[in-house]
Amino acid sequence: MIKLIVTDLDGTLLNSSKQYSPRLLPLLDLLEDRNIDFAFASGRDVGSISSNYPEIADRIGIIAENGLSLAYKKKLIYRNELSSEEINTVADVIGDSEGLHPIMFGSKGVYYLTHETDIDFINRIRKYISSSKVISDFRSVIGNDSITRITVYSENDADTCNKLSRLSQDFIILPSGEGWIDIVKKGNDKGTGLRYLQNYLDVSSEETMCFGDYINDIALMKNCYYSFAMKNAHPMLFSYSKYITEWTNEEDGVIRTIHQILNL
Repeated sequence: MIKLIVTDLDGTLLNSSKQYSPRLLPLLDLLEDRNIDFAFASGRDVGSISSNYPEIADRIGIIAENGLSLAYKKKLIYRNELSSEEINTVADVIGDSEGLHPIMFGSKGVYYLTHETDIDFINRIRKYISSSKVISDFRSVIGNDSITRITVYSENDADTCNKLSRLSQDFIILPSGEGWIDIVKKGNDKGTGLRYLQNYLDVSSEETMCFGDYINDIALMKNCYYSFAMKNAHPMLFSYSKYITEWTNEEDGVIRTIHQILNL
């Protein structure tokens, strides 16, 4: 019996206009009638997801920042923070590398640097993040906010991963789609957040259905029995999912698959 359904957002539940289907809210009603929990799993932070989807936030779980934080019905359940030493280590490597556009995720907001002049990058921040702040040095945040992760934007994922490889001993360098690369402590991913949510709800992996489209969703696939890669997913994800949806994200693939599997 399925008790929990988890879906990635961009490229999965959302269409190319970053909108969810009007069929989602009626689906949530049906799932609640069956005592089935629904959750988002995203690289975005809890605050931006909650502010972008206020009509849903108090009804669902949110596995945010690729598993570094977890909320359930607007209650924060879990948050994994970087130490000051870890922030300094990442800041040193980023400072030595050209062409990288970093942002830092904290509990009080999301930070980017004052010398940032790339308009495309700034517009991307404003598109996805509700509360951004400009600072002169990432180290100035230490002691003033708790930081979960540092993310870098670049137009060349492979080149950026190579530049950040010096961090690979202690951190995971994880492409999360559309030019974004997350730098997170080892042992943390969407699967970590999913396991915390499963434990919180007393739900097993065999009772969990999940949907994803990109490499950072591999950990989701590994921690749920009913694992679906989207028809439009990155080819690598097909090797880790048990199933592939018949429809893409542009065709309401998540919602149509849920209706199909649950006979709604």
